[in-house]
Amino acid sequence: TPFNIDLRYSTPVAQMNLVGVPAQAPTSPGAARIAPGSHATSDLWRRVSNYDGNRMPPRATTITDEQGIKLLADWIDSLR
Repeated sequence: TPFNIDLRYSTPVAQMNLVGVPAQAPTSPGAARIAPGSHATSDLWRRVSNYDGNRMPPRATTITDEQGIKLLADWIDSLR
C-alpha cells in the first residue's frame, strides 16, 4: 500500500510505521502521522478531531466523539 502502515493488533507500535513517521499529506507542514508525546502535532489526531476539509473519515460524520478524541490524545501523549 502507498502508506505502508501495519495496524494489526499483534504488531508492536514501534513496527507499525506510524509513530514518528512524517505524514504523507499532512494537515500542517512537517506533521508526523503520530508525533509521540504531542497529540496536537499528530496528523491522525488533527484529522479525527476537526471538521475541516481534512476530516477522517471524510463522510457520514456529524457527531464528535469527544471521549474517543480524548482517549486518542491521551494515548499519543503517553508515547515517548
